[in-house]
Amino acid sequence: MEFRLNNKRFIKRKIKSWNGKYVNDLSNIRVTLLNYTPYEKLCEYIPELVTATWNEDIQEFRDTLLPEDRDKIMKLCFDGKLIPTALKSIPVTILIEGITTHDVTHLLRHSGLSFAADCTGDKYITDRPIIVPSFLEDCPDEYLARYIMIQQESYKLYDDICNNLGTKVHIQDARLVLPRTMETFYYVTGSLFDFIRLLQQRIDMQVQPKSDNILALRIYEELKKVYPININIHARNNFYCSESEHELSSKWYSPLPQNETEYTKNMQTVYGDMTEMYGYSRYKDIENHIVERLKEEE
Repeated sequence: MEFRLNNKRFIKRKIKSWNGKYVNDLSNIRVTLLNYTPYEKLCEYIPELVTATWNEDIQEFRDTLLPEDRDKIMKLCFDGKLIPTALKSIPVTILIEGITTHDVTHLLRHSGLSFAADCTGDKYITDRPIIVPSFLEDCPDEYLARYIMIQQESYKLYDDICNNLGTKVHIQDARLVLPRTMETFYYVTGSLFDFIRLLQQRIDMQVQPKSDNILALRIYEELKKVYPININIHARNNFYCSESEHELSSKWYSPLPQNETEYTKNMQTVYGDMTEMYGYSRYKDIENHIVERLKEEE
């Protein structure tokens, strides 16, 4: 059938939202690189861009620049040793799938990026799995059972409202009963510079939630396939160290070895050692798997 835009308009019908599947919150996160400028294309203009300050004659510079000169300048650029304008000139679009609506609240804080959302108000929410937070896998079984029951009831209530009250209740109101952990997807566009800033912030496992860490690692994994960027995953978390010096901070966990300072090493924290927290083992397994794959591709 020929595609027509009006075929995608909302049409009232009977629905069943939950597909009967369960997925782990961290294992479910998926990132696909949709659009980027090939590295070879960047080599054609970035050397001139980053040397514009001293460049009296662009054509003369371009004619005398040897391939090894371009390679050297490109390495300096991707090592962060030249003006950031170059990385800001590189557009990137990714698709993030399998995250929760809670994860979206953190993603949207990155104001340098642009978003196209999985909208819940102009279509029925159907065929979504129940996302199970990793910590529940380590809890007594009754907690997991109660969580599953609550999620099922939430989806069932949404179905009942849409199927039985749909002529009196607007779909944009009905969506308010959907769970906060509902699976969603987002298209994200921004410069490579802004994506690197996201990585540097969200890989910080001492401050950010585990799902943020895994999402950042997944994005890093995709970008590494096409660009020679290098993020030290286990670098010192400077924000954690800085905020630990005063009382206007959460102080969730004891410092990792790279984050020990005179303030952090004897600091009273809310939870102590993060490795003893429920859900940590699942997180660490996924992180190790991604890190090993990144090493294989180097």
